Amino acid sequence: MRFGGARRLKILPLTLAVPLVFFVITNDALVAIALLYAQLFLLSYAAMLKAIRKKTYPAPNSLLIFIGMTAFVLCDICVAIWNLSRMGIIANTEVASFASTAIWLFYTPSQICLALSSRNFVGATFGRPLERGDTYS
Repeated sequence: MRFGGARRLKILPLTLAVPLVFFVITNDALVAIALLYAQLFLLSYAAMLKAIRKKTYPAPNSLLIFIGMTAFVLCDICVAIWNLSRMGIIANTEVASFASTAIWLFYTPSQICLALSSRNFVGATFGRPLERGDTYS
C-alpha cells in the first residue's frame, strides 16, 4: 500500500491463484505459502522501484527505502538458502553458515532503514527530541 496504493490490490487475486494451484497440484502448503510470500515481496520491491523512479519520496527517504528494501531482499535470500541447506537441497555448509550469519547482517539494517524512511527529514530539526507536532511522511 505504501508504494502502490489501492490500485495494487487488483493483482491480488492472481497472486493468490498461483500458490493455490501449486498447492492443489503438489499438496505442499509450506512451499505454496513461500511462493505467495515471494510473489508479494517481489511485487512490493517492484512498486518501490517505480515509486523511486517517479520521485514519490524526497531524496533521503527514497535512499533509505531503497537500501532497506534491498537489504530485506538479501535477508530473505539468505533465509531461503539456510532453509534449503537444512532440507539437504544445498549441501555446501560454508554457504549455509554464511547465510545463517548474513540473515541478521541484512535484516537489522533493513528494518532500521525502513523505519527511518518514514521520517520527515525536510522539516526535521536534528539534535532535539521529537515533539508532538513533528510529522512523518
